[in-house]
Amino acid sequence: MRWQVERSRAALGRACLDTVFLHNPELTGDRAVLPIVLREAFAVLEEAAAAGHLSTYGIATWSVFTEGLITVEELDRLATEVASSPDHRLRAVQLPVSLVEAGALELALDSRGPIGEAAERGWQVFVSAPCTAVSSCGQRLTILPRCCGRGCPSRRPACWRPPHVQG
Repeated sequence: MRWQVERSRAALGRACLDTVFLHNPELTGDRAVLPIVLREAFAVLEEAAAAGHLSTYGIATWSVFTEGLITVEELDRLATEVASSPDHRLRAVQLPVSLVEAGALELALDSRGPIGEAAERGWQVFVSAPCTAVSSCGQRLTILPRCCGRGCPSRRPACWRPPHVQG
């Protein structure tokens, strides 16, 4: 993971990266192994943050929350353990929210689920795949442009911040 941070810094020509995402931790495939993998990754990312190479880090996932593999609370606890402080640099989550995958957004309206839990901690919540859905046969479709009559304005993830967080 260290080389990935260094490679990203070099490729972007930046001394300090804003946010580095750990992608798809659910691919470990084992709920017992996931905290071990995350703890090791968080240690590297906390070290990079302490060295001034990144400001924050986060988790980008398709299904870690919906599969119940880990919660935002557990992520926060792991990062706190690794940093030996609640002032760790884990400050972001990214998850799919779309017309079809609206469960996390529905929970957030009641300040529950991963979006609400992250927002309570002051973390940034990034939305992936806002313009896509999955057909009944599992094929990923782009449906929002058809519904709205125009293309998706950006392929970059949208960032959602709760109303009480300015920025």
